[in-house]
Amino acid sequence: MKPENYNYIDAHGSSGNPPAVGTRAIEVYSNIIEDSPCPLDCRFGSGYIGSYLGVGIAIRGGGGVVFNNTFNKTKTGISLSTDAVNPKCITHDVWIWNNTFIDVPTQINPGNAVENVDYFLYKPDWYTPYPYPHPLTLE
Repeated sequence: MKPENYNYIDAHGSSGNPPAVGTRAIEVYSNIIEDSPCPLDCRFGSGYIGSYLGVGIAIRGGGGVVFNNTFNKTKTGISLSTDAVNPKCITHDVWIWNNTFIDVPTQINPGNAVENVDYFLYKPDWYTPYPYPHPLTLE
């Protein structure tokens, strides 16, 4: 695989035989995702560390929200695709808003996802993020 096909944050679809259940939902917000240089041996070697480079967030199954993130020098900011064998695990119901892209050639690569059907570029009116820090962690 080429390094630009790897990613920093990933949500899987379903794959394998028998198919494993993939991601149902993911929330990614208030992160700084910056592409980092990596020598070729960490990209193509037998080690796993350093191999996920080039795509900030790849959602390959399930739904969720992606907001208030900063992407810096990634080849792609957000990539949507479906590697789901199970139709219940396809990429669908993804909301993306208020992200910052710095020196990112492809901000959003929708793949075969359809805007306003599978993904939406605005905050849903039903969504409220958990407070940070969460009140239960303060007791």
